[in-house]
Amino acid sequence: MKIFRFILIVIGIFIFLLFAIPFFLPNQAYSEREIVINQPIDSVYYYLLDLENFKDWNPWTDMEKDLVLSVTNNNRDVGSKIEWEGDSLGSGYLERIELQQNKLLKSKIVFIKPWKSEANDIMHFEKISENSTKVRWGMQMELDYPFGRYFNFFYDDMVGKDHEKGLAKIKELLEK
Repeated sequence: MKIFRFILIVIGIFIFLLFAIPFFLPNQAYSEREIVINQPIDSVYYYLLDLENFKDWNPWTDMEKDLVLSVTNNNRDVGSKIEWEGDSLGSGYLERIELQQNKLLKSKIVFIKPWKSEANDIMHFEKISENSTKVRWGMQMELDYPFGRYFNFFYDDMVGKDHEKGLAKIKELLEK
């Protein structure tokens, strides 16, 4: 009987900690990487603003050979949207929500399948010289309590690697 009570106490402590620890973890995850591209800021900004170029540099589009992408309302303004549908990447869309010429591209990313979630995709641009631009690419996501907050432990490593690949591809394409 004592061992049964001991096991119940251990299980109770484990469950308490499982819900108590996330209380102290951030409710947002953020990952950001940067790169310097040897091109004028206008060239870099407008290349990334045009959603028709998304498939050429985005690291996730390389992950699935048969990914279907469709661009709607590509007026290079707020409301421009690209949708995707694939087997391993699931489905969702990216929609421009805030633009500041040569400074900021902010988009909402909505994942529909295989799980529903949202994030903000944020690109900052900084003129280094006439022919040099720093691009910072980040992604911010709200995390649900309790279990979503554990995602903070590996979010930066997971998303950051893809940002590094995407930024390297942008640099390669624009510096040709």
